[in-house]
Parts: sequence; C-alpha cells; structure tokens
Amino acid sequence: MNEITFNQTNNFLIDSGIISFEYYLDKCKINNVLGYNDFEFCLTENELTIKCQSQEKLFQLLEDVYYYMGKEIYNTSGKKAQEKIDKYYFTKNPFHGEPFYKMKTYGLAELITNDPTPKARIKENKIKFRELLKRDNDFAKKIAKFYFDKNKKLKGYNISRDGILTENQEQNQGDSEIFLNEKYLST
Repeated sequence: MNEITFNQTNNFLIDSGIISFEYYLDKCKINNVLGYNDFEFCLTENELTIKCQSQEKLFQLLEDVYYYMGKEIYNTSGKKAQEKIDKYYFTKNPFHGEPFYKMKTYGLAELITNDPTPKARIKENKIKFRELLKRDNDFAKKIAKFYFDKNKKLKGYNISRDGILTENQEQNQGDSEIFLNEKYLST
C-alpha cells in the first residue's frame, strides 16, 4: 500500500480536516519544509488521494504533516509566555539546554482537549527527572546544574551551587519532567 484516499463524509469537521490536510500537503511540498517532497496528492470534489513510493514513506508523510500542522496551529505561545522563556529541552552530546517558550493550546483545540499535559513527539524524549537520575546520573546532574544556573527549580529536589542534589519532598515547585532532544508538544 503506497496510496491512501480520504473520501468526503458530509461531516463538517472531518471534511474541513481533509481540506486543511491538503492545504498543508501543498505548503509542505512547495516550501519543502519536511526535507523531502517525493509524494503526490490530488484533491477532487469528493476525495483527497495521497501517493508515495512505499507504505513506510506514506506513513512517515502522514505523521510528518500532522506534526507540522500541530506545531503551526496548536503549539503556540501566548504574549505572556513570550515575555519570559522558562522551558528547556536538553541534548546529551554535547550537553546543551535549548530554551523555548511555554506552549498552550488555544481555540477549538483547547475546548476539545482541555489543555492537555505536554508530551514529546517521540515517547523516549520525555522522562521524569527522578527516572533520569537513576538511568543517567551524570546527565541528570548536568541538567540540575543548568537549572541552578538559570535560577530554576526541580520538583522534589534542592540543588546546590555545585550541582549536588538532595531530595526534598516539600519542594513542590519546578519541573519534574525533562524533555530531551526536542521541545514538547501541547497537542
């Protein structure tokens, strides 16, 4: 299977989604925002057909366009969030903390999802700090030191100037989940 067809349903929300998906396929192809454009699509009055070289490429395309749409429409930051960067994701080699604005779901998506808990596109890129400390102690300590230097807190821990962590269950402010290699998604 290297082709998929979305048929008109006469359901306003679904049919609007099909038309929006075609809009984003066109945008992605013209601007090459996905890093590839070896796919074809055709929107007629009653259906949208998408073709790729293989089933794997087709599934990858559907996922990539879905996440591109989500980033542009739902993963947005309000004015207040843009005044102060307070979220970070981390890469291990070389160690780096990349800032990004806190995101919130707005509009119809907020009504439907009730502003869900942030998630990572790749499941393994979100981890509880406590778990990271067990799995990769050195990396976790670098993150703790980074937080200290930024005057930020980790939930359940006190952080000293030299990055030494002590558990403190009364410390209920700060981040408890760490994002790796990518910023989170709010959809």
